[in-house]
Amino acid sequence: PSASPLAEQSAAQSGRHGQVPYTAIWRKWWTLAPPQWWAQMWRAARDEPALRDRLALTELAHGQAEQAREIDELIRSEGLNEEAAKRYINTSLKRGFASENGTELNSTLPKMSPLNPQYKTKKQSVFQKIAALVEKFKI
Repeated sequence: PSASPLAEQSAAQSGRHGQVPYTAIWRKWWTLAPPQWWAQMWRAARDEPALRDRLALTELAHGQAEQAREIDELIRSEGLNEEAAKRYINTSLKRGFASENGTELNSTLPKMSPLNPQYKTKKQSVFQKIAALVEKFKI
């Protein structure tokens, strides 16, 4: 029996006749698979319980990356104290809601006198943005 053209090509490239490197076959197969085939495989994986768990982990990792990106953007755009803001947001995410009570929210705000007329509006706008973020990503 003659070897497949792919096996012959791989053997010629690797210099080993009779043995086909697995990576060469995989690489060639990966590039030849039509997009419809990948869509069918994705649907099959979604319906298969063991593979569905892997997809869930992938989606969870993507969600966590998006959450971290949005938190960093909020901290940067509002000029918040990074360490205190991350602590407050993580606590709020675990609780499932953001709270205005206590000193946690005040510690996240940029250094500003509470007597400053902008302080209250800044605190309220930061609280609303954090509450929206917590509502979007709560556990």
